[in-house]
Amino acid sequence: MQNAQETSSNLEGRYTGMVVFNRAAMLKRLADDESLLQIVIAAFVEDTPKQIDLLRHCLNDGDLQGAKLLAHSIKGAAANAGGDLLREVAFMMEKMGNIVDLNAALEDLEREFE
Repeated sequence: MQNAQETSSNLEGRYTGMVVFNRAAMLKRLADDESLLQIVIAAFVEDTPKQIDLLRHCLNDGDLQGAKLLAHSIKGAAANAGGDLLREVAFMMEKMGNIVDLNAALEDLEREFE
């Protein structure tokens, strides 16, 4: 995740102007506790690649419900870590109805996590 409040125009313009990392909002949720912010971000950065990998396995196995559940988990983690754009992509994936669409969106999810 990026260190400053930035915007992205990736994803074919769907999220133009959306904040990638909303540090100010995250700090506010954490009562301006800078050390807690670092802990939350470190945990997010460590755990999210594992969640994305599990999501990929669900998609490869054709497990639509498992994939949607993992997208939901990633959405919550991104929301807690101030990752507004990643949260939105995961939300979009959570609402998708088939594996083909989810597979296509996985690339967007991975790109936004980087």
